[in-house]
Amino acid sequence: MKKMFIVSACIITLGFVSSVKASTEHYWRFEQPAPYDDEGYSAASSLSSNLESIVSDTAVNAPGDTSVYLPSGGSMYSNFNDPTHSAFTFELFFKTSSTSPSILVSDFFIAGPYRATSAATLEINSTGNLFLEREMGRDTLILWESDNVLADGQWHHFALTQTSAEYVAVYVDSNLEYANAGGFFNDRILSPVTLQNQITLGGGYEGNLDEIRVSSEVLAPEQFLNTYSAPTIPEPVSVVLLGLSLVSMVYKRIRNC
Repeated sequence: MKKMFIVSACIITLGFVSSVKASTEHYWRFEQPAPYDDEGYSAASSLSSNLESIVSDTAVNAPGDTSVYLPSGGSMYSNFNDPTHSAFTFELFFKTSSTSPSILVSDFFIAGPYRATSAATLEINSTGNLFLEREMGRDTLILWESDNVLADGQWHHFALTQTSAEYVAVYVDSNLEYANAGGFFNDRILSPVTLQNQITLGGGYEGNLDEIRVSSEVLAPEQFLNTYSAPTIPEPVSVVLLGLSLVSMVYKRIRNC
C-alpha cells in the first residue's frame, strides 16, 4: 500500500511535467538581450530584432522582470518550422499609450474560408481599441474589436483560442469578449484562424510587449499567464522538488497511521 501511494505521487508529478511541455510550442519571455530565444519546447526560433530595447517593466502578474520596448519604427521577426495545430492558444502582454494606428502582430495568422484564406493582423486603431483584422483584396474586414480602449498606458493581456472544431474565443485580461462555435463571423463570412510558421511583432507600434506564448491546446482563462501565480512553464527542478515533497508527505502520513 505504501509503495502504491508513493508511485502514484511520482506518476502525477511526471505527468504534470509532460503535459506542460507538450502544450507549449513557443514562448518568448524577453528576459535576456537579443536575439530573444524561444523558450518553448519545440524547435528553437529566436526573434531577430530592430531598434528595440529590454526594459525593467512588466505586468504585475506576468512571469519575469523585464519586457521589450518597441519604438514606432521597431520590429522583431522569426521564421520557424512548426507543425500546424488545429487547436491552439495564442497570448501576449502589451502596454501602449499611443493611439496611432499600428500593428502588434502580423504574418502569424491567416483567416478565412478554406478556399479564400488571407492574412490577419492584431492592431491598435486610432481610438485606442485592439482589433483583429482580415485582408480581403483591397478591402479589410474587422473580425473582432475590443470592448474598451486599451491604449491607456496600462498592461493588458490578450488571448485567442481556437478548438479543432473551430470554436473561437477572444479574451482581454481573462474576460471573454468574443466566442463563436463556427470561427469568426462578420457579414456572413466564416473566418477560421490558422497559425503560420512565421511571426512579425511591431509595425508602427510604440510600446511594450511581453510573455508571448503559443500553446498547442485550448487553455482555460485560469491557465493564462496573467492569472497564474507563477510561470505556467515551471522549472523542471522545481517540479521535481514539489513531487518529492508530495512523496515525503504521503510517506509520513502512512507511517503515522
